Amino acid sequence: MSDSTHGESRPTSPDRPVGHGGAVTVDEGHPILRGLGLPAGPLLGLVTWWATTGSLPVDAAIVAGLLVAMAVWWLTLAVDLVITALLPILLLPILGVGSFTENAAPYASDIIFLFGGGFVLATALERYGLSDRFARGVVTIAGSSAPAIVAA
Repeated sequence: MSDSTHGESRPTSPDRPVGHGGAVTVDEGHPILRGLGLPAGPLLGLVTWWATTGSLPVDAAIVAGLLVAMAVWWLTLAVDLVITALLPILLLPILGVGSFTENAAPYASDIIFLFGGGFVLATALERYGLSDRFARGVVTIAGSSAPAIVAA
């Protein structure tokens, strides 16, 4: 199978679905931005920490610097989003801002586990095609009437 966009033909793969058109996806990020973002995140974080040290308490200045570094990494996709999201758990206790337990508590919220479980179930349903089977079953039972499908 090949993907023809603007007259060019190239093979498709699971990494490059049909109709992809050569655009960079959110998962990949642009290589230049990723390369610039990797050093820029910590550098801008240090600048933020230095700039806010006099006007904010020390702990707040450290958190502000980490926030800026994480925001740069999130925006440039320089580091995987999961790793970036877990940086506060690792770095804040090392930098003396709270204990590990205090910093990890927001990650262990009941709501976080509820959403996480839902995402895991949704991923499993999609991966094994159960969502399609479920949808076909609903349409089979309800028929083709829109109100009946919504009611089902």
